[in-house]
Amino acid sequence: MLNKLGAIVSTPRLAMKFPAERGGVTIVYADQRMAQECYVANLKLTPTVTKPKRDVEEWQLGADGQNTQVGRCLTKEENEKLRKKLKNNRDLFAWTVEDMPSIDP
Repeated sequence: MLNKLGAIVSTPRLAMKFPAERGGVTIVYADQRMAQECYVANLKLTPTVTKPKRDVEEWQLGADGQNTQVGRCLTKEENEKLRKKLKNNRDLFAWTVEDMPSIDP
């Protein structure tokens, strides 16, 4: 995908450059502070190997077909928070190919 865009990625600079449609170059920068926080948090984690559990329930977040699966291991409070967060942000998900016009199928 990056090759199709003609993109150049600079990991040390947390940046990606690619040709713009009308000429010129578009540059996308990542948030350096967030990247550092994620890196530090990852260093503190102890790697664990877990087997995926198929004990899931189906949630309908919006119109017909806007469903996702969530593990049943959540507490009631976690379940309610996650369900609310997902429903409030369901417009951010790509539910159909038409929701992703710039992605080459």
